[in-house]
Amino acid sequence: AKMARHAIYIKFASEINFESLKFNSHIITYEEIICHLQDRKNIKVAPDKDQIELYDALRNTKYEERDSIDPGARIIIKRFPGTKYSELLAKNNAVSIPGC
Repeated sequence: AKMARHAIYIKFASEINFESLKFNSHIITYEEIICHLQDRKNIKVAPDKDQIELYDALRNTKYEERDSIDPGARIIIKRFPGTKYSELLAKNNAVSIPGC
């Protein structure tokens, strides 16, 4: 049996239109979105330097790295290049972004 494809919609804060990101499971993880940015958008994310924040466009709430994201969600991506991400991780007691 073929699995149903689901989608979320992502865009950078500076972009006007959302892009559809399709995946095979009912949920997508924060890490999968970061991997998508690196693979398809050719955006290099250095976990020890860059800070990436994902926001729910409808609720204006920030996703944490441990959060899963439901199909149909609209995600706004905010990138802060050169931010000392490892210090933020230690401060927020969050997990680091593993390699894709």
